[in-house]
Amino acid sequence: MNSKNSNKLQIKDYINIGIFSAILMVLYLVAAMTNVTPITYLIYSPATAFVGAIPYLFITTKIPKKGTVLLFAVVPFLYFLLLAGTEGMIVAAFFAVFAILAELILGNDRKNFKRITISYIVFAMWNAIGGQFRLFATTESYLEYAKNLGLSEVYIDFLRSQANYFTWAIVIVGSIVAAVVGIYLSRLIFKKHLIKAGIL
Repeated sequence: MNSKNSNKLQIKDYINIGIFSAILMVLYLVAAMTNVTPITYLIYSPATAFVGAIPYLFITTKIPKKGTVLLFAVVPFLYFLLLAGTEGMIVAAFFAVFAILAELILGNDRKNFKRITISYIVFAMWNAIGGQFRLFATTESYLEYAKNLGLSEVYIDFLRSQANYFTWAIVIVGSIVAAVVGIYLSRLIFKKHLIKAGIL
């Protein structure tokens, strides 16, 4: 296979990307369990940033080709768009934007670990910024939406008490830290694979 063809996505690449995109969504659903209680709600975004690191690093290093990140984002994007209602449509839009930015950051240099790390931090911000946008930017309309979903008054009162830009900044910074920790932990897990791929 010549170098030109080797840079194009193959059938096996699409299959692997699809599998890991589904795994990513499962991990996001596991992280969403932090939404069960008001106390753990604020760690939801950092949790998604942390758990998404392993499949992201694996797929971007195993398939260092253009379009990989965009395809990797398809399953979560469709989930939010089709199954999560009006709120999901907003999240899906942000998710798409951050996936596109992450893809652009990777560019043609997909063997540079620092670049991969930066791209993942951006990718992981879909929740800290997009997922939390309505709570912190349009608080009352979001809380009315939450009330209609059946959240308790205690939960809603807690969200109202935390809905300020200082808390949002903490969530964003916490998510960045979680993304970095996640990607570096993933590097330790995949060290042999990364050395073989010429990334370490």
